[in-house]
Amino acid sequence: MSRNISRKPRLAIISDTAMYTNVNTFVYEPVLREVVNFAHLFNDISWLGFGYLAKPPLDTSDSIPSNIKLVKLSPSGGNSVLDKLKVFTLIPSYIAQIIKEIYRPLYLLDTPIVTTSIETAEIIKYASNSFLATKISFINEIADLCEVAGANVKDVAKAMGLDKRIGSKFLHTGPGFGGSCFPKDVKAFSATAKKLGIDLSILNAVNLFNRARPVKISSKILKYYDDDLKNVTLTILGLSFKPNTDDIRDSTSLIIAQELLKKGIKIKVYDPKAMLNAKKEIRELEFCDNAYEACEQSSGLIIATEWNEFRALDLNKIKSLLVKPVIFDLRNIYNPSEISKLGMEYFGIGV
Repeated sequence: MSRNISRKPRLAIISDTAMYTNVNTFVYEPVLREVVNFAHLFNDISWLGFGYLAKPPLDTSDSIPSNIKLVKLSPSGGNSVLDKLKVFTLIPSYIAQIIKEIYRPLYLLDTPIVTTSIETAEIIKYASNSFLATKISFINEIADLCEVAGANVKDVAKAMGLDKRIGSKFLHTGPGFGGSCFPKDVKAFSATAKKLGIDLSILNAVNLFNRARPVKISSKILKYYDDDLKNVTLTILGLSFKPNTDDIRDSTSLIIAQELLKKGIKIKVYDPKAMLNAKKEIRELEFCDNAYEACEQSSGLIIATEWNEFRALDLNKIKSLLVKPVIFDLRNIYNPSEISKLGMEYFGIGV
């Protein structure tokens, strides 16, 4: 049995043209005819506009294609200029209707939308990202405890995540969070609260902890070489702040690279997508065409971003390319015992 699946896109139109009520049918002025001309290009069209209880002009049409759904947004009252201006005081409620209509095809039941004041909406956004950032910093600090206590943070995080009150997401330890959202939102949220006389001490601690984390990890790597850094070359795999993007904003990989460069270490790097952006930021790095080229004659391998291709490296080949067979796995993507069986040293985070 075959199904004819339409691949046509959906279209949402938000219009300020008049929509008049004609019995139970909405009709538009001549702009409707323009939409009808390209209606066949779309699977369905949701057209949202203000509706008026008035006799439609003579040039309107009630001939509306079946794939166009008209959604009336009721204005505040009469047709005077003052009455029409009152519409703008109701814009938040109209926006809620618009958003519900746009997302309607994605949900079987009612679209889960919370309508709030602007102030509440802003705090929701900042509080959500700040909470997730706090969760990341928390598990990173627990990882530090696990290292000295002889525990395994991966097992700790897995068990914690089974508790539905906590959940498993954002409990992955690493060199800290980066990107365009979390660092910015944590700092902005804290600064905004301070202006209002509130000290968000928890978020201030999260910000300080996260800024210090890649520097701390760099120090651990340097300590491994006993500060004998003469002729040391290290490989960093992953430059973007997370996999599947070329975004390097606040990337902990680059912070670590800069810390190592300060000590005179030569750094060879590879990233599937972020090479071009990284070249603009740090010219001193040696950019390689693939992971194996980056490991040639290197004194150690640092896995800084958990790209899928880094999860399936030929570790025997990596070992043969490295001058010193050691892996600093900052994302815990490999099993320490398996690495040890290959005759390589392994250092993870909290394991």
